[in-house]
Amino acid sequence: MRWLLKVGAFKVLGTLPGGEAIYHFLQQKVTHSIAVTDERVSQKIQVGMEYLDFVCRVFNVQDFSGITHVNIGAGWMPTIPLLFYSVGFERQLLCDIRRHMRVGVVSDAICSFREVVSRERSVATRCKRMPPLIDPDVPLDTQFTQLGIRYITPYHI
Repeated sequence: MRWLLKVGAFKVLGTLPGGEAIYHFLQQKVTHSIAVTDERVSQKIQVGMEYLDFVCRVFNVQDFSGITHVNIGAGWMPTIPLLFYSVGFERQLLCDIRRHMRVGVVSDAICSFREVVSRERSVATRCKRMPPLIDPDVPLDTQFTQLGIRYITPYHI
């Protein structure tokens, strides 16, 4: 139900001039729904691990380098794409209607991801590499390209 309210609010705000900026402000300052926490990151990592376990079990895949991960509705915190990068995916396509990811949030997510993985042995043993820390002065798309990630937001103007 909360998700439907969120979608409704976003649709209403999307019709207003500056509505997207208002929506992001509300998320950041009022609802704190885009605050990066180790608990949120850990939960997303566990979901990602379930996906990986499923692919390994059903498709008998151990090497992910030849698989392209497509994420539709990428949202604001790319935890699962960070996990998939870490286990060896070379190509990922993140799609969304609007450009919700911000350099600061992604930077926080990477820091938290690295911290959580260092504590969770079952995840750490499956990771071949860690996503590098990002430079807040470099555009997000440039930094994603270095990770084999393409971030597409077709309706961004």
